[in-house]
Amino acid sequence: MPSNLDNFKNQPKSVVVDENDIVGLLAFKLELEKLFFSDVLIRNKALEGQPVQLLIEILCNFDFLEGVTHLNQGLWGKSFIKQTDTRACSNFGQRFGQLQTQNNFYIEIEECCIIFNDCNIVIHKIYDQSIPEQFDEILCNLAKHYNKLIKNMGELPYEIFIPVLEETNDTEASENNGDSLSQQRKAVRNNDYNKYWGLYFFSEDDALIYDLNQSSLISGNLYMLNL
Repeated sequence: MPSNLDNFKNQPKSVVVDENDIVGLLAFKLELEKLFFSDVLIRNKALEGQPVQLLIEILCNFDFLEGVTHLNQGLWGKSFIKQTDTRACSNFGQRFGQLQTQNNFYIEIEECCIIFNDCNIVIHKIYDQSIPEQFDEILCNLAKHYNKLIKNMGELPYEIFIPVLEETNDTEASENNGDSLSQQRKAVRNNDYNKYWGLYFFSEDDALIYDLNQSSLISGNLYMLNL
């Protein structure tokens, strides 16, 4: 299945992380494989001298719909949706927190890809620790919005890019005034994973934007901040 190469063309080459380089990495990987009924590949995006930036690929040998079905049943990802507040609970963030505490250096998840037979879910970091912090809610929204992500005639997107960011006034001002990187990050944090997603369809030349609040597809351009 083709992926959207524009998402990755500017990334440096990444290498598979040696399990001996990060304490507890093998146990973390095996836990994820059990949680998601999948093979898991973990790479490091960081250049020499930079903090560890993990790229996690969760390789599922089944379709997206089957994953959503298992999610709603509380099986896939050991996640379940509470009837009282419609939030999902999983062990992903907890497992990552344990990995971090076992090491005396900072570890970040730069990107997490869930790869189904018919669709890739690409979750990109938007602020420090944003993926483990919001991963459960992303799973919840994947299940909640699944039917709305399908175009007329039943076409499922071959890639879902999470999130598409709004350019806030704070972000524009900090960029124009040359303010610090931390101020830009603060502005980005005002965005989250549950506003806009980018959907790629074989029948469309450009990405479509999915508005989670309106549960509808809209046309628009993807906006990415390279922080």
